[in-house]
Amino acid sequence: RLRRRAAAVVAVCLFSLLLCVYDCPLSTLPTALNSCVRDDCVWQPLLIQLGFSLAFVSIAAFLVVYVEPVAAGSGIPEIKCFLNGVKIPHVVRFKTLFCKVVGILFSVAGGMPVGKEGPMIHAGAVVAA
Repeated sequence: RLRRRAAAVVAVCLFSLLLCVYDCPLSTLPTALNSCVRDDCVWQPLLIQLGFSLAFVSIAAFLVVYVEPVAAGSGIPEIKCFLNGVKIPHVVRFKTLFCKVVGILFSVAGGMPVGKEGPMIHAGAVVAA
């Protein structure tokens, strides 16, 4: 029962943080676009969107490359190996969960076409372990 609640808390936190991260570019871009329609500078909102996307994807990449490399990918193959008895270091640690959740959050917010199902399976396995 406690593990189900923990998995639900992880999912709710991921969704809430995603809404907060999305709010920043979505509140900035309409203001810039409205001011640029009058001044004929449509390239500025494009650069603002590009900057937000680049920053978000850079944060996700930094976490996966330097903090916890096992958090890369969907996580399903790693969990299958773990369940079959293959020892993969750091696959079910809280640090891996944190990097996976925050990395997916910023990848989706940055506009990358990533799925959320595989990382949620990995996050559920970390919570269950």
